[in-house]
Order: sequence, then C-alpha cells, then structure tokens
Amino acid sequence: MIRLFRAAIIWVSCRVFAHSRSRSSCHTFRLIERKVCVPEPGIVSHARALDLGLRHAATRYVLCMHTDTLVYDGQFVDLLFAGMRGDNVVGVGPVDQRHRSTCRRLIRVLKKTAQHYLTRRQTASLNSGCAPGISFHDRYIKSYSSLWDADVLKATGVQFGMNGMHPGYGMQDTLERGSGYRLARLPTAPLFRCIEHLQSGTLVEMGSYGPNHRRSKAYRRSIPSRVTACD
Repeated sequence: MIRLFRAAIIWVSCRVFAHSRSRSSCHTFRLIERKVCVPEPGIVSHARALDLGLRHAATRYVLCMHTDTLVYDGQFVDLLFAGMRGDNVVGVGPVDQRHRSTCRRLIRVLKKTAQHYLTRRQTASLNSGCAPGISFHDRYIKSYSSLWDADVLKATGVQFGMNGMHPGYGMQDTLERGSGYRLARLPTAPLFRCIEHLQSGTLVEMGSYGPNHRRSKAYRRSIPSRVTACD
C-alpha cells in the first residue's frame, strides 16, 4: 500500500491538481485553477503551477508528477523516500525523461555534446554573438516524478521558477551550490519498473504538436503498449 499520507502530491497539467492524504481518507483532491491574462511560455506556466501547488501543500514533503506519468506499482513512492534518508537531502528524482539502455545513453550524450559544444563553438568563432558552447551533462532532477522537502524549500525561499531556466533547474543550482543541500539522483531502471513517462504526452493530447511531429509519432507508437501494460 502506498504511504502517501507523508506527502502532498502535485499533478502538473494545464491546471494544478493538489492531492493530500490523511490517515482516515486517501481520496481527497483539490483542483487549483491558475488563471493567466496573457499567454505564457510552457516552462513559465509549468514552473508557476509547481510553485502554486507548493504554496498550498501542508505536508513536509511534496511529490511532483505529470499527467503523462503512468503508475504501474506504488512502490515508486518508497524508492523516492528511500533516497531522502541521506544527510541534508532536499530532493529526490531521476535526471532522464525516460529509461534508456547504457548504449542509448552513451549515444545520446555524444550527440548532445556535439550539438551543444562543437556547433556552438564554431558559431561563436565566427563572431555571430552566440554564447560559447558547453559540454552536455544532464544533471537536473525532472519534475515528472520527484520528491521534495517542502519545509526546506519554503524556509530557503527558493521556487521552481528561478533564473528563467526550466522548472526546478535554477532552484537546484541554488540549493546545491549556495545553501549546502544535496540532491539524490535516482537511476531510471528501478523507477521505471514502477512508472512510465510518456514524454510530452499531455501536450500531444492537447494538440500542441502537429501530427507529423516526432513526439506525436513517438506518442502514438508507445501509448497502445503502455495502456495494455497498465490494464
């Protein structure tokens, strides 16, 4: 049985769904609607939704999930809490959007390094005004399945939306480099035995990508087998 009474759960979508559990009831949901006057970039609305959910959380821990995160086994919560047991650990979660084999991870790192370093370095050498490239190293915990110590986040005043970066990235830099806290980065193999992340699945369902977009095609290929596995 999932021991969710220790944490509030924030599902991130176009709206914010806050779920809290007490020992007497495990089915208490709150829909927190965030109205905006002008269109926002996706990373901005995502970060502000997480910050809104955090402000409403009354538990010590918050568990962030996406609406395109499928849960097969509730033991993933125990995996996240196990990572929280270290000293000064404030956040736990994976750094990859999906599970990849060792070979595919190596290929991806080489590809991203070439894109972010070699190409940008050549562009910068032509005095085009482009910033010098940096080597690729994915080290940020992703919000589709992550656990955070809400007490520490509120006490330090950090937010998911910081420095104009992707949700949580600036916050993690501040916590690790400026405040002395640690992050526990989980491998995807044990976590993805319990969950599946259909990357950009919600955006595809909302029509944000065209039918021929690579993520739309990947979503259509993967969703039948994932739904069958859940059933």
